[in-house]
Amino acid sequence: MVNGQVVANRGYAVDCTADPIVPEGLELVSHEKIGIIHFDLDHTFFRLHHLPEQMGSGKILGYSLCEKIRGLRNVFNANILDYWLANPSHIPKQCANLNTNTLFPGTIFRVISSGALCIRYLFKIKKEGYDSSIQSLGNLFGFDSPIATFDRRSGIPDRRKNRK
Repeated sequence: MVNGQVVANRGYAVDCTADPIVPEGLELVSHEKIGIIHFDLDHTFFRLHHLPEQMGSGKILGYSLCEKIRGLRNVFNANILDYWLANPSHIPKQCANLNTNTLFPGTIFRVISSGALCIRYLFKIKKEGYDSSIQSLGNLFGFDSPIATFDRRSGIPDRRKNRK
């Protein structure tokens, strides 16, 4: 399992303090180390979050999106994305929409060949399952690109000071 451990069939935990997997062609720029995240199997505390600028037909530039959420303790990093890709049965049903790219902006990468900053996202592939890709922070993100977060009531401690 990637950065995860199943806990007595009641849920699982993902270590979001560990260094993330860095896909080929990318280099790590920043990584919010938000602690060890415990999930129940119903994903009670999981949320797809939209910034006000993303509502309706609105869009927000990726750089602005990352600036607005920078340091928030409830934004998922790429460790959760990698865990879910390795364990697709744990992907929350909210991510199953074919027209949605679920963002993980707690980790920012740079494309080595172009220097462009980017974030990774999860997407559904019809009947085949899930995959991930990258989006440049120079792109616009609308309602079809929600941010993967957990409800602040989950009791997760604030880890903003642990950035790389």
